[in-house]
Amino acid sequence: MAAGFVVGIMVSVWLLSTAAERPVVHTLVLCSENSTRSADPEYYKFALDYLNNNLTELNFSFKLKAEYKCGLGALQGSAVRKFADGYLTPPNKALMFGPAFSNQAVVLANVAQYYFLPEISASTPSPALSNKDKYFYFSRVSMSHSLFLDGVVQILKRYNWSIVGLLTSDYDGVYATSVHLEKMLSLYNITLAARGVYSTDPSAALRRMKDRDVRIFLVVRAARVETVKFECLIEQFGMVGPKYFWIQLGMTQTFDPPKEPGQCDSPDQLKAGAENSVYFKADLVVIGNETGMGSAASRELYRDFLQSNSHLDTDTVSISDLGVRIDAVLTAALALNRTLRKYAYSTELDLDESPFKDQLLSEIRAVDFEGFTGRVKLDGNGDRLANAVVYQIRNFEPVAVAFFNTYDNIIDWSEELQFSGEGPPEDKPKVVKNQQVVSRTNAIVMLCLCSICVAITLSFMVANFHYRHIRMIKMSSPNINNLIGIGCILSYASCTVSAVGSSWLQDTAACWLQSVSLCFGYSIAYGAMLAKTWRVHVIFATRNMRRVSIKDHQLAAVPLALVVLDVILFTVWALVDPMELINVKYAVVESIQKGSVEVNMAQTCHSNFLTIWLVTFVGYKGFLLAFGIFFAWETRAVHIESLNDSKKIGICVYNTMVMGALGVVMAFVLPASELNLRFLLINGCIIVCCTTAVVIVFGSKILLLVQHGPSKIEDSSNWLPENQSSSAMQTATGGQRPSGQQSTEGGRATSSA
Repeated sequence: MAAGFVVGIMVSVWLLSTAAERPVVHTLVLCSENSTRSADPEYYKFALDYLNNNLTELNFSFKLKAEYKCGLGALQGSAVRKFADGYLTPPNKALMFGPAFSNQAVVLANVAQYYFLPEISASTPSPALSNKDKYFYFSRVSMSHSLFLDGVVQILKRYNWSIVGLLTSDYDGVYATSVHLEKMLSLYNITLAARGVYSTDPSAALRRMKDRDVRIFLVVRAARVETVKFECLIEQFGMVGPKYFWIQLGMTQTFDPPKEPGQCDSPDQLKAGAENSVYFKADLVVIGNETGMGSAASRELYRDFLQSNSHLDTDTVSISDLGVRIDAVLTAALALNRTLRKYAYSTELDLDESPFKDQLLSEIRAVDFEGFTGRVKLDGNGDRLANAVVYQIRNFEPVAVAFFNTYDNIIDWSEELQFSGEGPPEDKPKVVKNQQVVSRTNAIVMLCLCSICVAITLSFMVANFHYRHIRMIKMSSPNINNLIGIGCILSYASCTVSAVGSSWLQDTAACWLQSVSLCFGYSIAYGAMLAKTWRVHVIFATRNMRRVSIKDHQLAAVPLALVVLDVILFTVWALVDPMELINVKYAVVESIQKGSVEVNMAQTCHSNFLTIWLVTFVGYKGFLLAFGIFFAWETRAVHIESLNDSKKIGICVYNTMVMGALGVVMAFVLPASELNLRFLLINGCIIVCCTTAVVIVFGSKILLLVQHGPSKIEDSSNWLPENQSSSAMQTATGGQRPSGQQSTEGGRATSSA
C-alpha cells in the first residue's frame, strides 16, 4: 500500500532494537498551546516516531529526538522565552522545528541567526521570511504566500483586470504578504485604486473602498483573528453580485454558521458573501499523482494518526497539517544524514558557528524528494516550491478550478471561473459618453420658422421703404421702422445660429455669434422703438410749443449708441473671460450587468463669470425697457395714429418684458438634461417677441395698403382730418391752442424721411 511513498524509501521494516542502537540527534520543537495549532506536538511526535521506526532503509546512522517547548498562543514573547528555555540548555540541538505562527517566526528567525541555528517551519506563510539578508537560517516546507502572488497576478491578467483594491489584516505575517503583493502589482503595472487595513473588523475599510468604487478585491486575511464574519459584511454592504469579484489569501476554508448573534442575519447572507470567491489553498496536493496526500498510503497513515490521538478534536486537525510536519521531519532527516557523512554531531552545547551547522543548512536547501505532500524542493531563499490548487466557492462548496504549478509558474485551468453576471466584472466602469444634441426635427422646425419670419419681415420692410412717401407712413418715420425690422432679423438670426450650433456645428464661434446677434438685434429694435417714443414725448410735452425738428439720423443715434455699448461689453468679455464650449454631465446611469456607466452630456457655452455677464446685459437692457414704458405712458394722450406709436410700442415693450423674463428664468431654471425643451422655449420666446414687434409696427400700415391701396391712403383727409389734428394738439397742450401752434402737415413737426 505504501508503494511509491517517500521515493520508494519503505522497502522493509527493521527491528526496533536496531533503531535503539543508533545515536540520538537532538532537535527543538517550538509549538503553541491554546491556539488553532495546538496539535503541533502530536503532529511532530507522530512524524518522529514514524521516521525513527519505519525509515531505516535510508541507512540513517542516527535517531531523531525532539524537545517540545510550547508557548501561549501566537504571542511572540512567549515563543522567545520557550526558545531560550529549550535551545540555550543542553543537550545541543542540531536544528529547530517551528514556530507555529509567522509573527513568532519573524522574531525567532532573527534571533536564531545569532546562534547559527538552522530552522525548518511547517506553518508560516509570511513572505517576509523569504528575506535571507535578515533570516538567513530560516527554511520552510509550507508554502509562502508569496508563491501564490504570481498566481494572483496571472488571474488578474487573464481577465484584463488592471485596477484593484487591496484589503489586508494588520496581523504580522499577513501584512507582510500584502506588502509583497503591492510591490508585485506595481511591477506588473496593475493600479492599486484603494488600500484598506484592519485589525479584527474590516467594516470601516470595506466602506471606504466601496466609496472609491473598487470592484476587484484582493484580500489578505487572518481569518482566525476576525471578530465578525467577513462574508456577511460583504453581503451587508452590497458588495456582491456581477459588479464585484474577490480573490482571497488566508480565506477560511470552512463556513460554519456564526456562533455569535448579530454577525449574520441569516445563513443565506453568509452564503451570498462567499459565493464565487477565489482562494489558493496551501494543501500542497499533487493532482492525479499516486504519491502525496491523494494516495491510499497517505490516507491510511492519517487514520493511524487519528487513532493514536483520539483525544484531539477532529475539527482542529487535517491531513495536510500532518503532511507538512512529516515532510519537515523528512527534510531534516535527509539533510542530517548527508551532513553526518562529513561532520560529526556532538551533544555538547554549541552556540557558535560551526562547519556542521553550515553544512546542515546547505543540505536542507538542497533536498528534493517525493514526500507526504508531494515533491519537496526548496528555492534559494529556503521557500518550498510546490503545486497548489485554485478554488472557487460555488453554492457554499469549494470547487477546484485550476492547478498552479509554482515550479514553472503556470496555472493550468480545469474550468473557467464562474461570475454572477454575464461575464467577468469590469475593474472600472466602462464610461459610455452619450453626447446629446438638439434633435434634428426641432432644429429644422426652428430653421423653417425663422426663415418664414425673416421673409415676412423683409417683405414688410420693402413695402415700408417703397411707400415711404405716403403721408401716413412718412410721419411714422419709415427709416426708423426699418431699423426695428433689422433688429428683429438679427434676433431671428440668433435663433438660426442656435439651431445650427445645437444640432450640427457645435463650436465656440457659434456661442459668440448667437450672443452678439441677439444683443445687437435687441439694441437696434428696441432702441429704435425708444427713439420713436421719445420723439413724440419731446414734441407734445413741450409747453411753449416751439417748432421742434427731430431728424431720422438723430433718432438713429439711440440704437447706434446701444450697439456701441454692446460692442464695448463684448470686447471686454472676450478679452477678460472668453467663452468656451464645455461638456456638462446631467445624467449618469450605471448598468451593473454590463459593467458600464452611461454619461449623458451636452455641450454648452461657458465662461468663468458667465452669470455676471448675463446680469450685466439683461440689467441694462431692462433699463432700456423701463424708459420705453415711461415714454409710452407719457404720450398715451396723443391720438394721432400716424404719428404716435406709443400704444403699439407699449404693447411691444410689455410683451418683451414678459417673454424676456420667462426666457431668462427658463435659461437658469431648466436643467441641462432638458436640452430640447430649453431650446424650444428660449428660442420660442425670442421669436414671439420679434414677431409681435414686426406685426405691431408694420402690420396695420400693410393691412391698410392691402385693403385700400396706396392711392386712397395718399388722400390724407381720409386718415388725418384737420379737426382730429387740432383736437389732438389741444389735448397735448392742456386744451389751449397757442398762437405759435405748429401743424403736423407735411411732417414739419417731425422728422421727414
